[in-house]
Amino acid sequence: MKWVLLFLLLAGGAFAYYQLFYAHPRVRACAHFAELCGADSRKSCDEAFDGFAKAASKDDLAPSITCMENAKTCPEAAGCIAGAAGKAGWNAAGDFLKGLGQSFGK
Repeated sequence: MKWVLLFLLLAGGAFAYYQLFYAHPRVRACAHFAELCGADSRKSCDEAFDGFAKAASKDDLAPSITCMENAKTCPEAAGCIAGAAGKAGWNAAGDFLKGLGQSFGK
């Protein structure tokens, strides 16, 4: 019985260590979003940030991720995701216009 208890304590400690030091901030933010808004919202959060990562840099998304980690309500966390979408859209629009300008310039 002592071995089972020891194993559970070690496994719990390893999981806590992983969550604190190795889990990607986006993973922790989406987990917090799921706590606030319901478990089914976790998948949509992950999918949204996968798409945002293609259009925006990590530095652009970092404030939105921090906002989500600090959110106290589901609407507040959803607003943080909307901010990330806005930054990703702004970057995509800027890249589009840059490409457009380069094509006209030649």
